[in-house]
Amino acid sequence: MKTLLSFGIILALILLASSSAHAQGETAVPFLLITSSVEGNGMGGISASVPTDNAMSVIANPGQLGLLSLKNFVTAGTYTEKTEWLPQFHQSDLTYNTSAINVGLDLTRVTPLPFPVSVGLGYSRVVLDLGEFIVTGSASPDEIGRFNAYEKSESFSVGVGLDYLIKLGVGFNFKSIESNLSPIGTEQEVVGGKANLSAMDYGVMLRIPITDIVSSSRPAPLELFPKVAPLLDVTMGYARSNVGDEVKYFDMDQPDPLPRNATLGLSIEMGLVSKAFSSDWKILSLTWARQVEDILVKRNPDGGFEYRGWFGDIEPIDNLILGKWGGNVELRKGWQFEVGEIVSVRGGSFTGTGFLDYRTSGYSIRLSGLLKLIEAMDRSIVAGTWLGFVRDHIDLQYHSSSYGESTSPVSGTSFRGLNLVIR
Repeated sequence: MKTLLSFGIILALILLASSSAHAQGETAVPFLLITSSVEGNGMGGISASVPTDNAMSVIANPGQLGLLSLKNFVTAGTYTEKTEWLPQFHQSDLTYNTSAINVGLDLTRVTPLPFPVSVGLGYSRVVLDLGEFIVTGSASPDEIGRFNAYEKSESFSVGVGLDYLIKLGVGFNFKSIESNLSPIGTEQEVVGGKANLSAMDYGVMLRIPITDIVSSSRPAPLELFPKVAPLLDVTMGYARSNVGDEVKYFDMDQPDPLPRNATLGLSIEMGLVSKAFSSDWKILSLTWARQVEDILVKRNPDGGFEYRGWFGDIEPIDNLILGKWGGNVELRKGWQFEVGEIVSVRGGSFTGTGFLDYRTSGYSIRLSGLLKLIEAMDRSIVAGTWLGFVRDHIDLQYHSSSYGESTSPVSGTSFRGLNLVIR
């Protein structure tokens, strides 16, 4: 527990630790800028532009839901334990937690269509718990009450996916945000307040399976070796997050803007895929990704603000392709190496303003790839058994990631999560 005197210090740390230093003096509810996906946090915080079957990816880019619904009935993910936010400051009750679930349906399963079209629905919840505080009177240090401060968002998502040579996912998050920073009915209400508001996220993902397109134009499948095909996919993603009204606390005459954020990303995956078994098996793959972001808030000299256009200061060629950053534009870089759909290792970095730069690392373990390996070693163990059903329809994944040692306040933060996929 902490007194209200320490409350401002904790809030200041949170403001400093979110991904955009320049935005912290400009926007309210900065917890919305924290990357939720455990997978994404291992790749420098990239989760809006790398295709994945992780349920939490929809939080960063609802376009992911369109792609997820093309091949999955259910995706669900949760942290296995609450993340201790800013661990180097030893505030054990300052925690961050996320969970998400999505359901999808390829409409070709229920009605004839010329190409796959899918719809998806999702729900996610993000909570930043600031801990329990002691409330004291203005004339005395004696305790007069306690309250728990927190900020949270709940999102309901809708997505549509199309698969015709290329794969396209479009989605929307309808977000309810609650900020509870001080108790009601005490002498110290003015330190924060309560705010409830709504916002929306818009997102699109475009995945170009280059090797599949090339193979479809050939009389014979494209193979490097017998039953082994190359893999080359290019994915682009764009998301515009936290689009809504300004934030007004009960004792504030001057409202603050939401952290409206533009995200543009590119990822390339290459590898080898085995065609020798009942389902494709990705033997090796390497993914490279880059993502740039800009807070679309401009403060005026009179203290007011205005929201900027769709891309803000982002220049797709200079920032995304050439990797330049600066001013209002921040850069995330990430990579992932996967073996047999069993083990993935990943790394990345975030480059922002001042001392907020940090590096990331992470890994994942997946059940479905392990079953495919067992089938490759002895087909009789899996084929025609319940293990074959699990291999084709169910995957359980464990993800871990952390922010490396640096001068950033987020240094040492770690994330752990489980993800369930039902196809």
